[in-house]
Amino acid sequence: MILEQGEEVIYRLITDLMDYELFPSLLLADEYHWRWEVENTLSEFKTHLNSRKTPIRSKKPKLVVQEIYGWLLAYARNTFFDFSRFK
Repeated sequence: MILEQGEEVIYRLITDLMDYELFPSLLLADEYHWRWEVENTLSEFKTHLNSRKTPIRSKKPKLVVQEIYGWLLAYARNTFFDFSRFK
Protein backbone atom coordinates (compact mmCIF):
# COMPACT_ATOMS: atom_id res chain seq x y z
CA MET A 1 0.00 0.00 0.00
CA ILE A 2 1.11 3.51 -0.79
CA LEU A 3 -0.15 6.75 0.65
CA GLU A 4 -1.54 9.14 -1.96
CA GLN A 5 -3.07 12.37 -0.75
CA GLY A 6 -3.50 10.90 2.71
CA GLU A 7 -5.27 7.72 1.52
CA GLU A 8 -3.89 4.21 1.23
CA VAL A 9 -3.90 2.95 -2.36
CA ILE A 10 -3.18 -0.61 -3.48
CA TYR A 11 -1.27 -1.09 -6.75
CA ARG A 12 -0.69 -4.22 -8.77
CA LEU A 13 2.38 -4.01 -10.95
CA ILE A 14 3.62 -6.69 -13.32
CA THR A 15 7.36 -6.54 -13.96
CA ASP A 16 10.28 -8.67 -15.00
CA LEU A 17 12.58 -6.99 -12.45
CA MET A 18 13.02 -10.00 -10.19
CA ASP A 19 15.71 -8.77 -7.80
CA TYR A 20 13.49 -7.58 -4.94
CA GLU A 21 16.45 -6.19 -3.00
CA LEU A 22 17.51 -4.00 -5.92
CA PHE A 23 13.94 -3.19 -7.01
CA PRO A 24 11.63 -3.20 -3.95
CA SER A 25 7.97 -3.42 -4.90
CA LEU A 26 7.04 -0.29 -2.96
CA LEU A 27 9.72 1.70 -4.79
CA LEU A 28 8.51 0.44 -8.18
CA ALA A 29 4.89 1.19 -7.39
CA ASP A 30 5.72 4.61 -5.96
CA GLU A 31 7.84 5.64 -8.95
CA TYR A 32 5.74 4.05 -11.71
CA HIS A 33 3.54 7.07 -12.33
CA TRP A 34 6.64 9.25 -12.83
CA ARG A 35 7.69 7.05 -15.72
CA TRP A 36 4.43 7.73 -17.51
CA GLU A 37 4.61 11.40 -16.67
CA VAL A 38 7.96 11.53 -18.48
CA GLU A 39 6.67 9.39 -21.38
CA ASN A 40 3.63 11.62 -21.88
CA THR A 41 5.68 14.81 -21.65
CA LEU A 42 8.21 13.60 -24.21
CA SER A 43 5.44 12.46 -26.53
CA GLU A 44 3.70 15.81 -26.27
CA PHE A 45 6.97 17.64 -26.78
CA LYS A 46 7.74 15.60 -29.92
CA THR A 47 4.29 16.44 -31.26
CA HIS A 48 4.89 20.16 -30.76
CA LEU A 49 8.41 19.98 -32.21
CA ASN A 50 7.20 18.18 -35.32
CA SER A 51 4.58 20.84 -35.95
CA ARG A 52 7.17 23.65 -35.78
CA LYS A 53 7.87 25.43 -39.03
CA THR A 54 11.15 26.86 -37.69
CA PRO A 55 14.16 24.60 -38.34
CA ILE A 56 17.10 24.36 -35.99
CA ARG A 57 19.18 27.40 -36.85
CA SER A 58 22.39 26.45 -35.10
CA LYS A 59 25.13 24.71 -37.06
CA LYS A 60 27.51 23.68 -34.26
CA PRO A 61 26.62 20.68 -32.04
CA LYS A 62 26.91 22.64 -28.76
CA LEU A 63 24.64 25.38 -30.08
CA VAL A 64 22.09 22.81 -31.34
CA VAL A 65 21.91 21.36 -27.82
CA GLN A 66 21.57 24.86 -26.37
CA GLU A 67 18.74 25.68 -28.79
CA ILE A 68 16.88 22.47 -27.93
CA TYR A 69 17.28 23.22 -24.21
CA GLY A 70 15.81 26.65 -24.89
CA TRP A 71 12.81 25.04 -26.60
CA LEU A 72 12.39 22.65 -23.67
CA LEU A 73 12.46 25.49 -21.15
CA ALA A 74 9.99 27.56 -23.15
CA TYR A 75 7.71 24.54 -23.57
CA ALA A 76 7.88 23.67 -19.86
CA ARG A 77 7.18 27.28 -18.88
CA ASN A 78 4.16 27.48 -21.16
CA THR A 79 2.85 24.10 -20.02
CA PHE A 80 3.16 24.94 -16.32
CA PHE A 81 1.65 28.36 -16.90
CA ASP A 82 -1.38 26.76 -18.59
CA PHE A 83 -1.85 24.25 -15.76
CA SER A 84 -1.54 26.90 -13.06
CA ARG A 85 -4.80 28.51 -14.23
CA PHE A 86 -6.83 25.44 -13.24
CA LYS A 87 -5.76 25.17 -9.59
